[in-house]
Amino acid sequence: MRRFFPVLHPQRTLGLRGVMSWSDPVTGGDIPFQRLNSNHDLERFRGYQDFRFTDRGLLLLTAEYRWPIWVTREADRAGIDMILLADYGQVFHNVDQVTTENLAASYGFAFEMAGARGMLARVEFGRSEEETVVRFGLVSLIESGAGQLFQGRALDREP
Repeated sequence: MRRFFPVLHPQRTLGLRGVMSWSDPVTGGDIPFQRLNSNHDLERFRGYQDFRFTDRGLLLLTAEYRWPIWVTREADRAGIDMILLADYGQVFHNVDQVTTENLAASYGFAFEMAGARGMLARVEFGRSEEETVVRFGLVSLIESGAGQLFQGRALDREP
């Protein structure tokens, strides 16, 4: 679940997201490694290397404060947003393992760039108690889904 709220200015938004996921084996056997929940995603545990956390269950809370730092004057929505981010959560094998002592935290910042041709690039700098991680990703604006925000407004609406 993801929600965005305007903060202090119409183009400054606070995004809150909660993710809870559980994987069960279909036949009662082991779950293939590729099907386990992990932090191999641009928006999960950004201060840790990919696949640092992998197990059957995932619980994650994310906060992002974003604002535009450069916008073209044309209506093509090209520009750059800056994002402050924080993640708090864990992966687990059994639900009874979810405790405050097992939660991992990370924080950082990101730049999100949208071009006139419908591509969205994101560079994230995440920090945790273990290390600093830089991640890069490209996605089509069509794939990012309705309600995705860029430059303080939903991408599926006219400027």
